[in-house]
Amino acid sequence: MLNSEKSIHFYPEIIQIEITTLCNFNCKMCLRSFQKDTYQNMPLEQFEALAKQIFPKIKKVVLYGHGEPLMHPDFEKIVKITRKYLPKDGKIDFTTNGSLLTPSKLDQILKNNINRIVVSFDTSNFMKLKEIRAGIQEDRIVTNFHYLSTQRKEGKLDELAIETVIMRSNFHDLPYLIEYCSEFNVDTIYVSHVLAFDESLLPETLYFTISKESWENSQEIVKKGWELFEKAMFDPVDSYAVSRDTLVNATKNVNTIWERIRERGIENNHPLIFEASKKIDQANETERVFNKAKTLAQKLGIKLELPEIFPILRKRECPYINQKAIIVRVDGGVAPCYNFLHNHKVYVNNHERDVKEITFGNLQNESLEKIVQGPYHNFRKILLDISKNVPWSGDCLYSTQNCFFVTNNDFDCYGNHPACNECLYSVGLVRCIF
Repeated sequence: MLNSEKSIHFYPEIIQIEITTLCNFNCKMCLRSFQKDTYQNMPLEQFEALAKQIFPKIKKVVLYGHGEPLMHPDFEKIVKITRKYLPKDGKIDFTTNGSLLTPSKLDQILKNNINRIVVSFDTSNFMKLKEIRAGIQEDRIVTNFHYLSTQRKEGKLDELAIETVIMRSNFHDLPYLIEYCSEFNVDTIYVSHVLAFDESLLPETLYFTISKESWENSQEIVKKGWELFEKAMFDPVDSYAVSRDTLVNATKNVNTIWERIRERGIENNHPLIFEASKKIDQANETERVFNKAKTLAQKLGIKLELPEIFPILRKRECPYINQKAIIVRVDGGVAPCYNFLHNHKVYVNNHERDVKEITFGNLQNESLEKIVQGPYHNFRKILLDISKNVPWSGDCLYSTQNCFFVTNNDFDCYGNHPACNECLYSVGLVRCIF
């Protein structure tokens, strides 16, 4: 049973704030490349008002959303305001593409005791990087990154991290990226799979949405299918007669196998299972590269956080709920997570999903305390035990058959609103960094 007392008195420990939706890059895997939106900065007065209200009560502020934070004309003032209102041991970090983080600007920013800076960087192959992140200038990035590295070495920054998005086009570069980062005093590398905001990104994906539990339990069926195929094709005596008899005998216990799997509480999405069986070589190669990267990172003293390849249901959790975090949109709207910050489409489980923005209130006219004790309270209560309260549609056959409950995030088949039944962040495929 949930601890209702703890839920009633909940207040976030981490606030992520989208101070701008402007960006000077046009990255191939970014939501901005596939949506038309009005880009804006959060007014400085609005930021200071919410800082004064919220920051004294929390532990950490993350200055990052759907945009490059240094595009905000008052970024240095925003950092100064943040440090002013946070408790003495409060932490500040932000994610940047690094292009605007010049030595002079960095010097000013670091005066405010920044704890972590995360730089988005997907490969040490700059020709490839320019294809992934259109707008990047190699000489500027290297100069800024080198200076940032020296500041980390001198102890003026607690942590220097890299965020990288892996795709088919760059995942083999991961070990080389680790070697490159070791020369720049990088502490941590966060790796995330690409989220397919457009159908054109699907060939770049390296993950599967059926759970590892479902995949492992279904292998008896998959193996049996290949045995039938081999006997039917290669029997030298009488392929038709033997194959027919083989088929009858072999399929007698198929239903028994499925029932045994269902008794373990695991659903099976047959189309995705057989689709995965065709791509298992790719999964094995991805795992091989991951293992090589882990060994190298350990040798070089870099913390490496890798995503899953198959979701593991027992590890399923909402990163925002788990870390007591919440996110504020550029207009002051309070959203439960990065995924619900803006309207977008995503391609998952062989279908298009319409993800609608979700906010539980706005800090321009409500207090955060009132918002988190309002409708957000019930949402959080459900996600505290997401595995029990929210279905995982990757293991559901109907998710690939135009089921009503996967077309958008209005409701799932348990009646939850908003719906998190296909959230790739919750199963460790796509990463939240805060």
